[in-house]
Amino acid sequence: MERPGSLESQAVMPLQRLARLLFAAILLQPAMSWADEDPDIVVGCHFSIGEFGYEAINMCVRENQAARAEVLLYPPDVQAVIARCVRRWEPEWVIVKRCVDKELAAAAALEAYAGDHGPKLDLCRERFRGRGDARIKACVEQAIEAEN
Repeated sequence: MERPGSLESQAVMPLQRLARLLFAAILLQPAMSWADEDPDIVVGCHFSIGEFGYEAINMCVRENQAARAEVLLYPPDVQAVIARCVRRWEPEWVIVKRCVDKELAAAAALEAYAGDHGPKLDLCRERFRGRGDARIKACVEQAIEAEN
């Protein structure tokens, strides 16, 4: 048995301390890498897919940051659409981006519908006021399909 203060115990104690520090560093590494991230994104990813581990959370954080960066590059004239999608889906920026893209595509489709299906378009706009162009487009398409 080693005696306290002996040469063997003096050599083992620093190794034990080093092992503990190394173990703590391994456990804290993911949290330290997130320290400079957006806390809303990190928490959202942790709650939505945390059971799949740190790699999944890191991937989620990177995807949401990239999607947020893309949304911030949209022109100023679509800020109302972005605001509506952000209110509904933040901090899930991947979904916010999908929402904005869907709304912009729907707006273009509604312009095409205006000529041939103006009354249906007006009715759907009145019925779904404030819900966004994607919902209005779905309404117009249902009305067109019901007519055929």
